Amino acid sequence: MKTIPILTALCVCFSCFVFVSQGAPLPELGKVDIKGTVARTQWTPAKTIAGIPGLSGSAGRDRTIPAHHLAVLKPYAGPDAEQARRMNAYLGAKMPSGKDRGRPPARLLVRIESEDPGLLKTGMKITLTGYTLSGDEGGVWSRFETIRRVP
Repeated sequence: MKTIPILTALCVCFSCFVFVSQGAPLPELGKVDIKGTVARTQWTPAKTIAGIPGLSGSAGRDRTIPAHHLAVLKPYAGPDAEQARRMNAYLGAKMPSGKDRGRPPARLLVRIESEDPGLLKTGMKITLTGYTLSGDEGGVWSRFETIRRVP
């Protein structure tokens, strides 16, 4: 009988878990009101992505990712620690581990769909009402009711 090295076995198990979990929709965050100061922002124009035949959800069909800002808010208020960690993870930030796992993140990532590259500026204070994220293996979508610049 051949023995599979433990590292190979762990990699296979991890891959199975990751690829199985990617097919499901992201769990809903619920709506949250957020106040924060824009520490950094990057605007991305709209982009069309071709679907991949055989994939489920939005990844299996052609879709347009709307123009948007990916902004870092610091300081921020509104979401609880779990919501903030999930929002950051959905938008690509590293999940905290160890003793930092129970603390709210120091920074919050928000995605704000807008055709206006000048909507957000570093140092600007903003309030988002009814903000939420959703998505699946094909992407992440953000929605909010209002955005207001705070003097």
